[in-house]
Amino acid sequence: MTSNFIAVDLGASGTKIILGSFNGKLLDIKKIGYVNSFHYEKNNLSWWSFSKIYDSVMEVIDKVTKHYDVESVGFDSWGVDFGLLDKKGILINDPLQYRTMFKAKDYIRNVIDENKNYISERIPTQFQPFNTVYQLLFYKKTHKELLKKADRILSIPSLFAYKLTGKKYYEFTQATTTQLYDYRAKKWDYEMIKTLGIPKIFPEVVPPGTVFNSDQKYKVVLPASHDTGSAFASVSAKSNQVMIISLGTWCLNGVVVSKLPKTQEILEYNYAVEGCADGRLRVIANTTGLWLFQKLKEQWNSTDNPVTYEKLVKMAENASSFSGYINVDEEIFQKTRQMDYEIANESKKLSGKVPQTRNEIARIALEGIALKIRKTKENIEKLFGYRLNKIRIVGGGINNKLLCQMIANATNLPVIAGPADGTTIGNLLLQLLALNYVSSFEQGYELLNNSFKFKEYKPHNTSMWDKAFGKFIKMVKQN
Repeated sequence: MTSNFIAVDLGASGTKIILGSFNGKLLDIKKIGYVNSFHYEKNNLSWWSFSKIYDSVMEVIDKVTKHYDVESVGFDSWGVDFGLLDKKGILINDPLQYRTMFKAKDYIRNVIDENKNYISERIPTQFQPFNTVYQLLFYKKTHKELLKKADRILSIPSLFAYKLTGKKYYEFTQATTTQLYDYRAKKWDYEMIKTLGIPKIFPEVVPPGTVFNSDQKYKVVLPASHDTGSAFASVSAKSNQVMIISLGTWCLNGVVVSKLPKTQEILEYNYAVEGCADGRLRVIANTTGLWLFQKLKEQWNSTDNPVTYEKLVKMAENASSFSGYINVDEEIFQKTRQMDYEIANESKKLSGKVPQTRNEIARIALEGIALKIRKTKENIEKLFGYRLNKIRIVGGGINNKLLCQMIANATNLPVIAGPADGTTIGNLLLQLLALNYVSSFEQGYELLNNSFKFKEYKPHNTSMWDKAFGKFIKMVKQN
């Protein structure tokens, strides 16, 4: 007998809805819907249209559940963004779109500067102006009336769960993205919250795999509701010598550990510390990923000359290696609408080399990602005092075979790529665990290994990449 589950992976670029079917031995997945992530501009800021996203997702789920008996639905999403509920449980306003905080940062630069060190010392994790704590400080300075009305704050997946069940909870992996939740003590840092003047609106935090009854025929599950948490859950991380990369719009690359290095070292590298599905923590670099390719595709695509991701990869393959260098984490890449111009301009600033063709620009983007991953690999080895011996890559980025090979070459480590739908598969695995279809993570990983295909990339041309990396590091230090 086959049991069915739905994984909803809410993404900043769009939402994937996957049906997982489990026959007791294998897990099969099928894409059943894709929904735009609707947003709009207001007061020079971007906001998510939550009702449009919710209604569109539920329309797909309702259609599917008419044809399948579905045991449960699990929701995951990007981190940091949230909605505010009033005392009646009504959503006060649409969630702020996290990328817009690069603009909003200018409005509250003094607020950030005054509080950054205090916040980072209490909860050491990567500084980003879009972290939940800074979004709330932005609200406090510019939208006080919204905070005054607020009774509860909920992450995006928790908002979905609340709409279906009436339950108001944060899930552990999402809570760790806020920089308001003390991942060491496993509780909200109310002393810091009070000091910052943020109202006490934080709900109970529940573990990954929490199940709620709903008024529907199916149960609602908060899996590892942060999408990176679910992505990392799709590969075995028992060994701390395995570097895991969730490769998509962002490139989340790092290791899963039980014990953290010193606070100062985490802050020095500006690494994120986030919760994992099994309660451990991952230390990761939040590197710009295929966002660069997404923007190049948008910019170069036209009716007369359609540009696909496959075509972009071919263009990169046909370019010479290292015709320029960029630091992919430069903030301008998050803001620009002229990605090709900024890549060429940053290459000129960093290396003195100006790419002459679109092919070279496409290749420089991919090489830039691979070089930053090499830097993370070396930093992680210094932080923890041991050598990494393998890389696992999950996410849609595994379809970019050229980038996967570049990562193997740059790091001189074997790369195992798969599954492509790592986030939704991790989401489904947490549902299977929560409903006792599998008894442990170990049994779950055996199931996934039997159910999906993986591709291995062995490093080559490593001396060329070693030289390029040495040049890159010198350029970054000089700039």
